[in-house]
Amino acid sequence: MEKSIYIPGRGEVARHLRDLAREAGANVTESAQQRAEYAILEIPTRELPPLPEGATVFGGGALLRQISGQRSVDLLEDEVYQIQNGALTARCATALALREIPQLPKACPVLVMGYGRIGKVLAREWANLGAPVTIAARKETDRAMARGLGYAAISTGELAARLHEFLLIYNTVPHMLINAAAAQELAPEAVAIDLASTPGIDSARAISARGLPGKMAAKQSAERIFACVYAWIAREGEV
Repeated sequence: MEKSIYIPGRGEVARHLRDLAREAGANVTESAQQRAEYAILEIPTRELPPLPEGATVFGGGALLRQISGQRSVDLLEDEVYQIQNGALTARCATALALREIPQLPKACPVLVMGYGRIGKVLAREWANLGAPVTIAARKETDRAMARGLGYAAISTGELAARLHEFLLIYNTVPHMLINAAAAQELAPEAVAIDLASTPGIDSARAISARGLPGKMAAKQSAERIFACVYAWIAREGEV
């Protein structure tokens, strides 16, 4: 890849991205003043740094829509990236919970709110550890699928009445599912982890765990980002 790539940032993910780009033969710059064909920003993109003129910008999230006069690619809308990042997020969330719960997994009833990419992997991870897993999902088809795979399943409307049964609660849905009143029903020893981009658990006890891959698995996160960027460039016929 004899390309020039601008990769700003001082975080671990950015550092690994620069290493990967150099290993792939790219000319890497951290200065927006230098010419670059591509720019790779943090995902999700929380701020827009100065950008090299004319560069195709890779990032993730609504902030990219503020870029004018340059092509931008939102990896959070790329299905391959979503699947890979969801699986990595779930594995990081499992590792986080294992540090927090006081019980062995087999003695820890787990509630997973949402049955999308992250929820599916979380359910499998905890079932493999021997924990009893319950899926809370709005759609009956998702609940039927969960039951077919051996999990218990409830509707989101049942949450308030059932919260006291669980010692580990994950939220993967970007909507408020457990309001402050419902959160009073959490068991005293329960651990609640919110993974959604918009909080879904209104409780000071909930652990906000957005962006886990970048915090707990920076190298793996960078590898997934770079693989998707490289695949995009290849599809454009430029490598």
